[in-house]
Amino acid sequence: MVTFTALIEKTTQLEIIRNTLSNSMLVTIVSYFDNFLLRTLKNIILSKEGLIELIENKIEYQDLTYCTNMEEVKRYYVDNYLSELMRDTHYKQIKWIDKSFKTEIEKSLKCFKDFLLLMELRNIIVHNDSKINKHFLNNLKNYGIKNEEKKYIEGNEIYINVDTFNKYLNVLIQAASNIFNILGNKYFAKSYKDCERIEYEINENIINYINKEEYILAKELIENVLITSKKISQSYKFILNINLALIYKNLKNTKKVKEILNDLDWSNCNNEYKYAKEILFENYTEAIKYMHMEEFINEDYKYFYMVWPLFKWFTKTKNFKNNYKKIFKEEYVEVKPSLKITVRELDKIKREIEKMKIKSETVKQKDTNKKLKIAAKS
Repeated sequence: MVTFTALIEKTTQLEIIRNTLSNSMLVTIVSYFDNFLLRTLKNIILSKEGLIELIENKIEYQDLTYCTNMEEVKRYYVDNYLSELMRDTHYKQIKWIDKSFKTEIEKSLKCFKDFLLLMELRNIIVHNDSKINKHFLNNLKNYGIKNEEKKYIEGNEIYINVDTFNKYLNVLIQAASNIFNILGNKYFAKSYKDCERIEYEINENIINYINKEEYILAKELIENVLITSKKISQSYKFILNINLALIYKNLKNTKKVKEILNDLDWSNCNNEYKYAKEILFENYTEAIKYMHMEEFINEDYKYFYMVWPLFKWFTKTKNFKNNYKKIFKEEYVEVKPSLKITVRELDKIKREIEKMKIKSETVKQKDTNKKLKIAAKS
């Protein structure tokens, strides 16, 4: 028979394992962020003429003996400097980026103090066996981070629970999105197509989080883009605000939805945005009129209705289902919430929907056969 003491010991061991894993996962996600930051800086410096002058490092002649051409010398020079930079604190890294590239990442990132706290927690886990020390506490003070309710005490161990891990994962996503948006627009958005590509990538990311019902994170990402983007197109501004209104609709904040949509100038925008506005305002009679417009009667829209989070209320109405059948000559298929696919993966969406249709027809046929057998016996 297992004794109570043995159970306590086993529970304690499991708790230690769980906490160790959580701490390790925190270190891992910071490593992913560091890798993203290093690759981003390297790509910008190597691809844009004149930016190598930002690096003031000196290298010895013997270090270049393995370089066979000037391109390799340049790459070695950049790699050497960025490796040193990445060993410095994240605070100094962001300071260097803002100063060198004339950006305002520190100022524009609303969660900057949380970002710095995360990096200090990571350093304690890696370098001090998860135990708080004076250096950690002094850094918090220097960064202006309040140690509320004496949460961090010298000598205590840090344990990262699931909620804390998720919080800091969101902080890193916001930081990475902010850096990608600011540096991408500054150095890679030289043409309309470049701007479109950057906007598309960021918006796909936002839609992905809305689909996952991570509304607060999606909201923060949108607000960061609206604050930091200096080259934002009118079309992209509509997309971001429509998605922001969609988030507040999901959060049941009708007042905020109206405030966002009423603040936009709808007089000179395309029908796609006007269609979205009617859906968000739940003006479904008007929405049906847009539904019958030629530009929305196509194979793509047939599937968009099933997976775009914008349509999830509209598609539940009887009026929508009747009109869908009239337009597409088939019944509307209700997609399960587990089908989390972005619009980008349209082929995958189509395959999944077809599978669901086949499965539904098979179930119906089995039910029919069962009823026929019962009728034959009777």
